[in-house]
Amino acid sequence: MEAKEGQILEERVLFQGKWLSLYQVDTKIGEKVIKNYEVVKRTTHIDKPFDGVTVIPIVKFKEKKSHLLLISQYRPPINQFCLEFPAGLIEDGETLLDCCRREVKEETGYTIDRLIGMPGDERSAPVVHISPWISKQTSVVYLAIIDGDAEENQNLKQSLDPAEVINLHTCLLYTSDAADDLLCVDLGGRRIIKKKK
Repeated sequence: MEAKEGQILEERVLFQGKWLSLYQVDTKIGEKVIKNYEVVKRTTHIDKPFDGVTVIPIVKFKEKKSHLLLISQYRPPINQFCLEFPAGLIEDGETLLDCCRREVKEETGYTIDRLIGMPGDERSAPVVHISPWISKQTSVVYLAIIDGDAEENQNLKQSLDPAEVINLHTCLLYTSDAADDLLCVDLGGRRIIKKKK
């Protein structure tokens, strides 16, 4: 019979930093023993089944087409900017929905109007393992609707941490009546046209 769960036999701390720790782990899955596997853990992990949130923000307007909001964030390990969705760690005592609102406000300046869990229920959203080959880090994914016409979303001001450098990007989302069965996406001034399925 195939083993479904592993067992941690031993865990040794190799390095302890401000945000991350490096461990060597010996595990057993079925009859197989895996020794000295290197694992990264967050030192800021709170006692919850998830570490943070990832928010997919859609900015809606009355007179304009909706936009998908993305960020590019400078990441020192690769020494370049990465295109990402707003995301961040949940703080102690914070709800998932409050974390979504705070992270989007801090990283983009936008105020969220409505949050939707991916299955359609704001209370149940999928938990995603970010890098399961090296870490237990998890994120809960939400869709955010932002009213682009709202007064609080007119003069955007980010509130970044000292170590953050973040730029905003929008991707125009629309279905074109003129294009009938075509789905068009404008990403950075380049139009990609795909047939609807």
